[in-house]
Amino acid sequence: MSWIKITEDKLATYQAGKLVDAMKTKALGDGQENPLPEAIRVVVEKIRGAIAAGGYSLDKDTSLIPAELERDAFALVVAVAKPRLSLELKDDEKTANLKALELLDKIAAGDFDISRPDDPDPNQAAQNSGGCQLVRPARGVPTRNDFNGL
Repeated sequence: MSWIKITEDKLATYQAGKLVDAMKTKALGDGQENPLPEAIRVVVEKIRGAIAAGGYSLDKDTSLIPAELERDAFALVVAVAKPRLSLELKDDEKTANLKALELLDKIAAGDFDISRPDDPDPNQAAQNSGGCQLVRPARGVPTRNDFNGL
């Protein structure tokens, strides 16, 4: 899978457009701007932070996340944006938000593999492959007993 950008249009499809329209009109006070871009930015940063914490590679484009996390990102954006309208999350939205947060915890722990980025950031460590691990040798001088059975 490739990495994607979370947009208001995609969010409108996920939420049938009601939340997006409300954020653009009702949530705005005098001199306020649409809060959705900021909510999307915060969620994308949270997802990318979990990815980096898990030892996975990030894409150079800081607005991209793995496509398999799209619905989870939408759930997180809704959870961030709805309180702005003084609306409570519905039960299914609360469940989706909790599942998304649990998935981010798994990613951060390295327990959930994600797709590799299309254009990896060269300034970041390589993606964790789950392969071998460097182990420090035992202290002291090896003796004959250390090599028993070899």
